[in-house]
Amino acid sequence: MSTTNESPYVPLPQTGDFIRLLELNPGEPTDNLVGKFVVHDLKDAQPEYTATSYVCGDDNRSRHYILMSGSKLGIYKNADEVLRRFRSAANITYLWIDVVCIDQENAVEKAREVTLMYKVYENASRTVIWLGPSDHDVTAAIDYARTLDAGRYLDEYTPTVMYAGYETPYLQNKSHILDVLDTHPQKESLINSCAKLLLRPWFTRVWTQQEGALSSDPVVVCGKEAIPWIQIFALAWLFQPRSTMRWPQWFLSTNPSETYVELEANMMFIRSIQKYRLRAMQIANHAPQTREVSLLHAMYDATRLKCYDPRDKIYAIRNIATDLAENDWAPQPDYVTPWEDVYTDFAVRMADRGGREVLDWSGVCQQGKQSGLPSWVVDWRSYPWTQYLAHNEWCAGGKVFRPKAERIPKKKQRYLMKMLEAANQPRKSLRYALSITVIMQDTIVYLSGVVENGKTFDGIVDLRQDALALDQTSQDFVKALPSPTYIDSEFALDAYNATLIANTTDEDTIASPSYVTSGAQEWRSWLSSKTTSEDNTETNDKNVFPKFYEAIDSMDTFQYKQFCVSSFGYFCLVPDMTETTDAIAIVKGLDMPIVLRPVNDYYVYLGKCYVHGMMESQAGTLIEEFRVKFDPKEGKVVVGRPEGDIRKNGFKMEAGEYVRVLGSLGERKIELI
Repeated sequence: MSTTNESPYVPLPQTGDFIRLLELNPGEPTDNLVGKFVVHDLKDAQPEYTATSYVCGDDNRSRHYILMSGSKLGIYKNADEVLRRFRSAANITYLWIDVVCIDQENAVEKAREVTLMYKVYENASRTVIWLGPSDHDVTAAIDYARTLDAGRYLDEYTPTVMYAGYETPYLQNKSHILDVLDTHPQKESLINSCAKLLLRPWFTRVWTQQEGALSSDPVVVCGKEAIPWIQIFALAWLFQPRSTMRWPQWFLSTNPSETYVELEANMMFIRSIQKYRLRAMQIANHAPQTREVSLLHAMYDATRLKCYDPRDKIYAIRNIATDLAENDWAPQPDYVTPWEDVYTDFAVRMADRGGREVLDWSGVCQQGKQSGLPSWVVDWRSYPWTQYLAHNEWCAGGKVFRPKAERIPKKKQRYLMKMLEAANQPRKSLRYALSITVIMQDTIVYLSGVVENGKTFDGIVDLRQDALALDQTSQDFVKALPSPTYIDSEFALDAYNATLIANTTDEDTIASPSYVTSGAQEWRSWLSSKTTSEDNTETNDKNVFPKFYEAIDSMDTFQYKQFCVSSFGYFCLVPDMTETTDAIAIVKGLDMPIVLRPVNDYYVYLGKCYVHGMMESQAGTLIEEFRVKFDPKEGKVVVGRPEGDIRKNGFKMEAGEYVRVLGSLGERKIELI
C-alpha cells in the first residue's frame, strides 16, 4: 500500500452531531495498523462502536502510526497499544479514539468535537478503559477486586454523597482495607499491590474522568485482565479513610514517588466518577431523591488531575455537571483564547453568580508559581493544598456574599501592572478587579515563621527541635502581651494552643478545651524528648504520635502555615507566605477569614486563614450590637453604641473582652487585583 503525507481527514458537516469512527482492519499483533474513516451521525444506532479511554502519554506522535486510506497518521505509543489490544484478528472493528478520530491540528474542529464527546461515550456500545500492560501487582489486585461485594460498598458510599457536608457519621462506620485484610496472610503485599493498581496514570487525567463517568458500560482493562468498573470503585472505596489518619510505614514504602498523597487524589477521582454514575443509576431507577453534580465542585475535584491544555480543566468537566441543564453558564470549548483569559472570564462568571468558591479556592498561595492570574482568580491547574477543614459551625462572615467583578480601564491596567511587578506580584493581564465587602480588617504585627526544611511529609517529626524553637518564641510573645486573656476571655496561652491546630482535633472535629490543654502539654513534652524520630516511627502507628501532633500535622502548622498576632490582638493561623506588612480580614458572606497584601489602594489576595474566636459570626454580631461603622472619609471606625451605653455583655452575645477589637470592625469596600 502506498503512503502519502496528505491529511487523511475528510471534513465533517458543520451542523448536527457528526463524528468520525475508525474502521480498523483485522490483523495479527505485529501487523501494521490499517483503517479508514467512517463519518457517523450520533443519532444513528449503527454501526455499533467501542469507545476507548486511555492516557496519551508524554511521547510525540512520530514513532507510531496508523495507515488511514494510504496516509500515515501519527499516534501516541499508548494509542498504539490500545488499537493492537482491541483489534480483531478476523473482523473489522469500529472504534472511537480521540487521537485518530479528531483532527488534532484543527482548533475549530477540536472545539466542536469536544462538545460532542459526552455523546460519544454515552452512545458507545461499551467503553474500554486501558490502564496499560499488566504485571504481578495488577494480577493480584484485580483478582482481589473481583471478590469484593461491590453492592455493599456502594451502599456505604451513597449516604456520603446524598448527605454531603454531614457525612462524618457514615464515614466513621465504613469498611477500610486495613481492617478487611487484617488477618490476611499476605496483607502487606496485597494492600500495596492494590494501591499500585490505583496509582496507574489513567486515574490522574481530567479527560478520563469524563469518559469513565459518561460511559454506559465501562470495562477496565490492564494487559489481558478485564474487570467491570464497579469492582474498581469498590476497591478504591476500601482505601478511603474514615478520618485523617497515618498509614503504616510499610505502605507504599518501596518507591518514593508512590505515596498516599498521590493515591488520595486518585481515590477522589474514582469517587467523582461514581458520583455521576450513582446519579444516573438513581434516575434510571426512578429514585425519589438524587444529588446534583455541580460544575464547580466537579471542577474542584479535578484540580488534582492532569491535562496538557489548562483550558481542558473546564471543558472536560462541563459535560458531567448536571446543574447546567437549566442554566448553562459554563464557557464553550475555545482553543484560541489564552488559558489565563479563559480562567479570568470564568472567575467573572463565578462572581456574577455570587459563588463563594471564587475566593474559597483562589488566592496567591493556591495558585501555581508565577501563574500570572489575578489573585482572586481560581487557578484550576493546581490543587489548593492550603485549605482548612471548614466546620459546619464556622461562618465568620455571615451568609450574604455579593462580590462584583469590575473591568479596569486600559490606562489603569498598565499602571497597576507596573505597581504589582514592583511588589513582586507580576500579572500577565489585569482586565478585572473584584470588589468585596469586609467586616473586619487588621494589620499583622507578629509571625512565628515556619521550618524552612520541613516541607516534606513528616518533615516536622525530623526537625522537632526547630519546631519547638518556633513554638517557644511564639509562647514568649503571647506571654508578653498586655493582657493574659484573649478576646474570647480564655487564657491567652490556651487560645494560642487552639490556634496552632485551628481548634480542630486529629479526628477532624472541633477541639474541646481539655483536648487543647492536655494535648499541647503532651506534644511539647514529645518535642522536647531526646528520643530520635526513627525510634518513634518504627511502626508508624497512629498511637506512636501524640494526638495533638496529628492535629498539628493535619493543619500543616510550622510547615505551610504559621501563627500570627494582629495589632488588635487576634490570634491567627496564616499561609507561610504571609508577611508582617499584610492584613487579615473577614469578608462579608465568607466562612473563612482571608489574608491580604496592600498594594497602594488595592489588595492582593493571598489566601484563607483561621482567626481564633471569630469563626462563628462574632464580627457581624458585634457590629450590630455596638452599631459599628467604618467612616471611609476619616479612615476610622465609629462605635455608635459604645460599651458604656449598654451592658458589657451585650444583648446577643457575651461581648466581654471582645470590646477590645471593635476598632477593627465595620463594613468597607476593597478591591482585589
